[in-house]
Amino acid sequence: MSCSGTTSASARRLGIFEQANGGTVFLDEITEMKPELQPKLLRVLEDHKIRRVGGEESIQVNVRVIAATNRPLHEALESRKLREDLYYRLNVFKITIPPLRERLEDLDLLVAHFVEELNEEHGKDIDGLDAESLAAFRAYDWPGNVRELRNAIERAVVTREQGRIALHDLPEEFYEVRHSEDQFVVRVGSTLEAVEHELIRRTLEATGNNRSRAADMLGVSRRSLYVMLHKNGFEAKAKRARGSKAFSP
Repeated sequence: MSCSGTTSASARRLGIFEQANGGTVFLDEITEMKPELQPKLLRVLEDHKIRRVGGEESIQVNVRVIAATNRPLHEALESRKLREDLYYRLNVFKITIPPLRERLEDLDLLVAHFVEELNEEHGKDIDGLDAESLAAFRAYDWPGNVRELRNAIERAVVTREQGRIALHDLPEEFYEVRHSEDQFVVRVGSTLEAVEHELIRRTLEATGNNRSRAADMLGVSRRSLYVMLHKNGFEAKAKRARGSKAFSP
């Protein structure tokens, strides 16, 4: 990012703030900005003026600035990677977006959006994900967040000719998630009650007892999951566990 408008005095090029005058500048990964650029950005934010390289006159600009980062801001401040005065100047209105693993209810919409976008980009006609692939997506932890989701879908769109994206179209980590020790064998003759109980138990265990995520993985509402937990005795066990902790010496 450059706060200046030209690369030379003779070649007049508009910098990003001059180009965005009357609009918006999006600064991604603000904590990675070079230290020598940060005071320049701060001056633009405070004075609403820029000066082209080699120029002597200040140019008034009216720009809305949106800055983003995927790193904890307190760490960037403590390590001095981000100037404190710049942080407070940018932190007028803060929007915190939870990581993808904490908002899996958005997964279906994001998948549909990326499939449509990537179909157009690569000239394909892929018809979404099959059930097994979608289940693998819901069980995955998404350390790379939404970018990782888009990359996984793009790989599948590029390699697949038509139809729905299958599990073997995805990177290995999704196949491993789907074929890990978290699976259990349902034996012929097992009752539906026993299968449901084991499925709920393993899903709660896999999600760290996160009921919102467990409900999403199971494809039911939180209310339906609560009914299932009550029916299968999980609520009673939880109450007993809390009671034993409360009276333990």
